[in-house]
Amino acid sequence: MDKERGCGPTTSCRLGVAIVAALLAMQSATGVAQTDDDVSLRRARGAAVRAAAERVAPSVVRIETIGGLERVGSVLFGSGTSTGLIVHPDGYILSSAFAFRTRPASVLVQLADGERLPASIVATDHSRMLTLLKVDADHPLPVPRYAPAESRRVGQTTIAMGRTFTPDRPNVAVGILSATSRIWGKAIQTDAAASPANYGGPLIDLQGRVLGLLVPLSPGGDDELAGYEWYDSGIAFAIPAEQMQRSLERMREQGDLTPGHLGVNLRGKSVILAEPVAAEIHPGSPAAEAGLAEGDRIVEIDGQPIRRGADMKRALTQRYAGDEVRIVVTRGEERLELSATLIDELQPYQHPFLGILPVRQSERNEAEDDSNDLPESVTIRWVYPDSPAAEAKLEPGDVLQRLGGDTLTDRRQVAAVIAKRRPGQEVSVDFMRGGEPRTARLKLATLPESVPAGPLPPPAEDAKDPNEADYAETDTSVDGFDNIIHTYVPGEAVAGAPHGLLLWLHSSDASDWTALRDRWAPLCRRHRLVLVAPEAGGDRWHRREAELIGKILNRFIEQYSIDPARVVLAGRESGGAMAMMVGSEEDGPVSGIASIGAPFGATFPENRPELRRAYLLAHAENSPYAPAVKSTIERLRKARYPTTVWPLGEEPRGLNKQETESLARWIDTLDRL
Repeated sequence: MDKERGCGPTTSCRLGVAIVAALLAMQSATGVAQTDDDVSLRRARGAAVRAAAERVAPSVVRIETIGGLERVGSVLFGSGTSTGLIVHPDGYILSSAFAFRTRPASVLVQLADGERLPASIVATDHSRMLTLLKVDADHPLPVPRYAPAESRRVGQTTIAMGRTFTPDRPNVAVGILSATSRIWGKAIQTDAAASPANYGGPLIDLQGRVLGLLVPLSPGGDDELAGYEWYDSGIAFAIPAEQMQRSLERMREQGDLTPGHLGVNLRGKSVILAEPVAAEIHPGSPAAEAGLAEGDRIVEIDGQPIRRGADMKRALTQRYAGDEVRIVVTRGEERLELSATLIDELQPYQHPFLGILPVRQSERNEAEDDSNDLPESVTIRWVYPDSPAAEAKLEPGDVLQRLGGDTLTDRRQVAAVIAKRRPGQEVSVDFMRGGEPRTARLKLATLPESVPAGPLPPPAEDAKDPNEADYAETDTSVDGFDNIIHTYVPGEAVAGAPHGLLLWLHSSDASDWTALRDRWAPLCRRHRLVLVAPEAGGDRWHRREAELIGKILNRFIEQYSIDPARVVLAGRESGGAMAMMVGSEEDGPVSGIASIGAPFGATFPENRPELRRAYLLAHAENSPYAPAVKSTIERLRKARYPTTVWPLGEEPRGLNKQETESLARWIDTLDRL
């Protein structure tokens, strides 16, 4: 604990107030009887708190919002009162953005002397969640003193103030300063009671100086409601006075402020512990424009050493869109200094599209892989009508060799080369047709959401007649689970050819494996699919069975030659919801999710170059889940995932024969390029 607990270094008369308060608390906790001196000290502390509050009270105003939205997200609001702090004699007032989340039609400010004035919203700091108001008064307004940053001490007494309940005097809550650097360095923390009653009010010290402005915040949230659920919990945040003042000046000059984004993902799942090594560079981002590359180790941002992911997040969180940052990276033995201008929003990644289906090749054995004369090429199986490839006059049978100068070896490598580019970008394609080299130029498009209507050519050079394919029906299980797992799998004759994997999750109704197998058997042979259909352990799927589904996926991917571009989870109603939950995991092996009549309420992972995932959602208009399914579709498309949507008519139902065949074609085309 600090010697000057709760007081600045120049304090004299109130030096012992916080220490005495701590002693009194200890006496109470240990059952020691309080003496007359104890009572006197408690009165002295109360007098100190009142005196400090009285110094700041003239600058604390009551804010009334009128009209606006009644609901924000899932929270219902009405017109109400909140608090603000005068920060400039000319009538500028800072408050919490939380008070204006309803986008009110009118704002009224009541000064400490009772005068009521209309206020206009000047700007909002969307990083620190501060809103700047302006009132026109006929006299200078009182501005409080601010505590310098170096005077803050963990454990010092803090006073949270508001002017909500009674306009003629402020409401006060006393606590201590719990921490001086929270929410990635944007906030100080106190245990003084904070709630909508004093959001926007000051947090002050015993000298009557402003330490910061109370706002709800959360380490993982970025909107006006983030942290709201913590009110009166003993965890409250305030924007430090020095940051508050800097934000004020920028809002007066520039208007709204938004968080700045660089566009770098680091190695490792934990933001805090991640290595500061670039795992991904968001295409078109400031990082990409500055020249950052995958594998670069970020060692400095604006002179601040970066040792782990938390350091980088803290450095960038302090800055806004439009700020220029100097970044020092090491690349091998090289040390590079780069400059990037942060932006307010990273556009979701969208996969580019050539417009072809590739011919699938059987897995080569190790001896063949070691051969030096293997062709470096990708043969076109089918060309999408009206696609860039069609406009460039590419044809089935053409052998792609280079794209924009990059040599093409197989489908995965083509996908990686395309992923470095953006839709709308022009590229050259070198290919062979009938032994003759040719070149074409095309403009990349985006992945289509429609399913090809007609029959597709055979998927591989050595494709057999579907009726001759050797498949078998078996039941299996997974250790640790009692669930029966039905399978329809290829025999030895075709087991080495690349197959798609369809894991079907039934609805709450009893699983009808026989009907499912009969419908899918010819489609499995035609499109080379492994069909797996586990049964739920009870009358519906449970969250714990997500582990079962993961184990099934891993087993069949290891056991068969499974094409990673065609691993699909599908299901109806509760099975569809389970498919969405498991299939949407960020690092899962699933490349396609088909949900029949089920929404998904959780957050989708960010669309990334190496995450080639597609969604198919089917729903009926009169389903009770229809609004939620439509919301899911909107969120998927906003995230730029290719999302195929099938209307099923008025009443909920399963897929018919034609729709099932279309689903099989959708799976067959997930390896599109």
